[in-house]
Amino acid sequence: MNSNLWNELILGKLRNMNSIPPSGRSDYTADSFVPVLSTNDSTRKRIGVLMIDVEGAYSQMIWPEIAKQTRASGFDLVILPGGNPKYPYDFRYQFNSLYNFINARVLDALIFVPSIIGNFLSALETDRLLERICEAVPVVSLNMQLPDVPSLLIDTEVGMEKAVNHLVSVHGYNRLGILEGPRDNEEAIQRKNAFVKALKKADVPFNDKWCVHCDFTEETARKLARKNGQTWVENLDAMICANDHMALGLMDGLEDCHIDVPGDLAVVGFDDINEAPYLKTPLTTIRQPFAKLARRAAELAMDLCIGEKHNGIWEFETELVVRGTCGCDHFVCDDILSGPKIDESHNEESILSTFFIERYAPASAARYRDTIRGLIQFLRDNQPNPENTRQFLVQLESAIDTEYFTFNATPDWSFLFTFLVDFFSLFARESAGQWKLTNVFERSRYLIERKHKMREGYRNVREYENVTVPWRKTIERLSFVQTHEGLTDALDLSLPQLGVYNCYLSIFEEGSFRRGLFSAMPKYSRLILKCLNGKRDDRISPLTPVTFPSLNLWPDDHQPQAQGRVWAVGPLFNRETSYGFLICDLADMDIELLESLRHQLSITVHSCQLNNKRLKAETKLREILNELEVYNRQLKKESLFDEMTGLLNRRGFMKCARELLESDNAHGTQFALFYADMDCLKQINDSLGHAEGDRAIKDMARILSQVFRDEDVISRPGGDEFTIFTIDVPDDFPQRIQNRVLKLQDHFRQVEKRPYELQFSIGWAMGKTRMAPTDLNDLLKIADERLYEQKRARKGKFNPVPLATGK
Repeated sequence: MNSNLWNELILGKLRNMNSIPPSGRSDYTADSFVPVLSTNDSTRKRIGVLMIDVEGAYSQMIWPEIAKQTRASGFDLVILPGGNPKYPYDFRYQFNSLYNFINARVLDALIFVPSIIGNFLSALETDRLLERICEAVPVVSLNMQLPDVPSLLIDTEVGMEKAVNHLVSVHGYNRLGILEGPRDNEEAIQRKNAFVKALKKADVPFNDKWCVHCDFTEETARKLARKNGQTWVENLDAMICANDHMALGLMDGLEDCHIDVPGDLAVVGFDDINEAPYLKTPLTTIRQPFAKLARRAAELAMDLCIGEKHNGIWEFETELVVRGTCGCDHFVCDDILSGPKIDESHNEESILSTFFIERYAPASAARYRDTIRGLIQFLRDNQPNPENTRQFLVQLESAIDTEYFTFNATPDWSFLFTFLVDFFSLFARESAGQWKLTNVFERSRYLIERKHKMREGYRNVREYENVTVPWRKTIERLSFVQTHEGLTDALDLSLPQLGVYNCYLSIFEEGSFRRGLFSAMPKYSRLILKCLNGKRDDRISPLTPVTFPSLNLWPDDHQPQAQGRVWAVGPLFNRETSYGFLICDLADMDIELLESLRHQLSITVHSCQLNNKRLKAETKLREILNELEVYNRQLKKESLFDEMTGLLNRRGFMKCARELLESDNAHGTQFALFYADMDCLKQINDSLGHAEGDRAIKDMARILSQVFRDEDVISRPGGDEFTIFTIDVPDDFPQRIQNRVLKLQDHFRQVEKRPYELQFSIGWAMGKTRMAPTDLNDLLKIADERLYEQKRARKGKFNPVPLATGK
């Protein structure tokens, strides 16, 4: 093969490799960085990053690069995924509570990613939010120019102009629309203005009708595409989206409407998120230089932490990444062949060196260099024929196995597949044996795909063993938890298995909710779990929590001592109620696991809170029931007993007498009912006062209680009257009672020395139980008549007046 042609092919391919982003999963691990304490300030410094989330594609292109810089300089990084203020969907606005941690007690500087604001805020609310943030701590702003704040801006116009020119000049499109962001979002406004300016330069008419407002989310873009897709196809050739997430939603919605991209409508995105190259039709998009942007932001923030002042603007150009959704073939050989020529001084070694420096990290360059050199040399020295094809496939398989299994790595073999496509396409133009090249190409593709599937199967098994199984066990443990003590015990077992070795779990003293720009946060929180380096702090538990001001993020005496950590904060909430927050070190844990862990902990804490409320309610219910029982006993006593004497009242007498009369022990026995009345109580009240009269009544009750048995029913229906019911008595029982009464009266007179004689009359009635229906009221009448017969017989023989008065 011609040397210059070969060099053009390789160098062109290397240029294309620079446009391939890293894999979708963040490469931020504990081994990626070695902290070097280079700061001269003895006080630890902490930088915050305020962004929409931690695990999202956009976010993972920014914070890992910032983390590299801060860790290497010994600065702590705190990621606050504060979400979109006033987010209307689900209850994601609860993330807004994290805005409260933007204060000087927590952060020394803040890197502000303003794409999170403005979507659902008015211009006034946005200004108030920005003012509050900038007043709290020194700020570095990304993609938004703020007054008196170092601002890193993206030159949107360069990339947008390239995208419009490509659609117009390469594909001949002249009906272009834009799916723009929220009306008051500054970033959305910049991208729309860049689009309008690019149309003007390309001499393409602008129609405001095809500027469709969205909110930067996939969900809304998908709905718009389902609703308006057919109209767009009829009136537009291509739709440029103000970010890649809307482009993904747009393509999903168009697919639901059976609209082909790019056949019916071309699509261009903006941002070049990690998923963009790996879609069914790879996304043509405008790339932002996130790595450069993030590194510079970290440098400026660290300068602000140590007191250095910055107040300027730094601009970074965007570039167009052409893939498939604009209508181009993803692998276009003509683009490579039409690239700039290179001279003979660009030998194979210099090309490979450039390739490894730009495509791979220096630490892994050596092993990839040998693999690629061997494959390139073989293709240069051998013509495609059946025997050489077999040798090439053997060498290719060996290279793949070495990368996959010897190094236990997962290289991006798509670059090799792309290289083979371009090489075979180029060679086929100069060879009559095109069918032979097609055979080699198809076999190579099959081999790469088969090895990739084998490796994916192996990775799935390992992932199940290393992540899925521990996570399933964690969910099982947490699903049975009912108390905060059980929660911390379960986490003590589960967190190391999940790769979470450093974390803090704090619970608010009470739940909170306020739907607005900021969710209200209780004044105090309780730290109930602290794990550092995989070891739980035994001094802290739900029974022995550490109470601290919530806005401090963690207690002053329990802040992590090791420097250079990267912490992510996640709110714990269920619907409208906030419960606390989780802080995890991202160095060791799987990033995708963070949100799942936060969500599961929110569910478990919610369950614990409900159980705690249930226990409190049960305790309160028991107290109420006990109190009710006391009241019932008191009411029963008041309804059945006489307050003055403690004897039964009339109601109590009738109830207890009937029960005794109808009891099994009373069957066939003789009973007696007595009616007693104090003689001359009125004279005692008139001459000695009612207090003495009450005293006489109590004395009478005491004497009757001594006269009768404990099982007899004694009552005071009212005034100076008493009734007694007794069973199993002999015929002479009334006479015996009379004798006992007289004896006790005499004893009372001798002992008490009262100025009057305590004397009372007694009447009675007798009968047999269960022999005939018995009416107690009838018996009471009989006893009452005999009582008054006795009173009349003794009339005038009793003088209760005190002897000393002579009256």
